[in-house]
Amino acid sequence: MCYLKRVVSMVKNQNIQKKTLMDQIVIGKDLPECKNCLYYENRGENDSAECRKVAHKSLINGNLFYNTVHNIRFNQTFCGTQGKYFVDKNEAINIIEERMKNTPISDESEKY
Repeated sequence: MCYLKRVVSMVKNQNIQKKTLMDQIVIGKDLPECKNCLYYENRGENDSAECRKVAHKSLINGNLFYNTVHNIRFNQTFCGTQGKYFVDKNEAINIIEERMKNTPISDESEKY
């Protein structure tokens, strides 16, 4: 009997956990994610992904420096939490591929 009580208790706990997850409030769930953005570039480590939309130019040598997506996303001057510069990379790729299909290749471009 003790075993059955434990099994029933485990099942009840699992149902409570599922219900809790279903009732969970997720802040920002409808906002775009940087990893799906055209300007997102992962540099290997989790927190080192860069946003290629916003660059800072070195006044010494002219090199461009990029901020992490975290800095850009949580700075309202730049992309901000709403993702105002977000461009879905899959949609952008589809548009480019569609334009390439519909663009005739001239004889001049085949020479190169």
